[in-house]
Amino acid sequence: LVRDEKGDKMSKTKGNDVNPLELIARYGTDALRFTLVALATPGTDPSLSTSRLLGYRAFVNKLWNASRFVLMNLEGERAPSYDRARLPLASRWILSRQQDVARRVNAALAEFRFDQAANELYHFVWDELCDWYIEIAKGWFADPVEGPRVRAVLVEVLEKTLRLLHPVMPFVTEEIWQMLPHEGESIMVARFPSADEDKMDAAAEAAMAKLARLVTAVRTIRATYEVDRKRRLDVTVVAADPADRAFYVEHEGLVRQLGYLGSFVVVAEAGDIKGTIREPVDAAEVRIPMAGLFDVAAEMARLSREVEKIEAELQSLGKKLDNPQFVDRAKPDVVREARDRVAELQGRRVKIDATLRELRGLA
Repeated sequence: LVRDEKGDKMSKTKGNDVNPLELIARYGTDALRFTLVALATPGTDPSLSTSRLLGYRAFVNKLWNASRFVLMNLEGERAPSYDRARLPLASRWILSRQQDVARRVNAALAEFRFDQAANELYHFVWDELCDWYIEIAKGWFADPVEGPRVRAVLVEVLEKTLRLLHPVMPFVTEEIWQMLPHEGESIMVARFPSADEDKMDAAAEAAMAKLARLVTAVRTIRATYEVDRKRRLDVTVVAADPADRAFYVEHEGLVRQLGYLGSFVVVAEAGDIKGTIREPVDAAEVRIPMAGLFDVAAEMARLSREVEKIEAELQSLGKKLDNPQFVDRAKPDVVREARDRVAELQGRRVKIDATLRELRGLA
């Protein structure tokens, strides 16, 4: 049973029913199909909401735009084959991750967990293929060695991903597949992908995850202090372990590209330098001098105002949740949302308090 966004049963009497044809016209057939499949957890009645439909429509657009980018960059030479062992780390990583997602999707489908299959594909396409590998690939197309190989990897990964997605979103996948180099008349009758164990690479996945944590730490600092995205950051990584230092130095180019960095220095130890933001990453520490990047006093004032707003909302929610009449009479979803909001605000306040402590050291 598909319910409305408040969890109520749809009916014409209540006026909360929807016309599927109108939803298709507004959000697209593939987005509606993907939404319903992703929400279809066994034993539950999914709540269909505008935000969900918009989110999965954005996913369809993301897939389309990523595919268009790949197609635009296929005009150069494409390697007919490649030696996987000689590929760069990121290419070995994405090939391995695709085998893993193919394995997970097949396992989910075998158990009729269509929701799990859809969500595995969603996160692979958005979080890994688009946000990481395609961003990395942008710097390789002009390279005479890596250009042909990255085109071959991109075509392989995208084509296989389209086949995995096809049962859930048939129209956009067929449209894109027909524009890619392929064999056969239609994606509809192409072989459904399975995992290729020869392309699994646990070492590449672990190494890429380690680099991603470092880059994410830099991006988090940039976002936290609202540093201009066009401003290159100077980063120092303090790592006591020689193996860690060698690893970060080896992949300096990738870190520079993904983190949009100026200087990148890896050292064994560093003194207690004022005016530096620190962020722990595994056994290392990221340090970024923030002098001149923003107005410290203005940032402290802005965060202090945000803390005041958080405190006011927490106080309001606390009064509701402390009221037995609200907890007993309100719908369970409403109570749960209030409690989730409290947890979210408390987490945000902890992060702001930590940031304010760092800023006081810069003042």
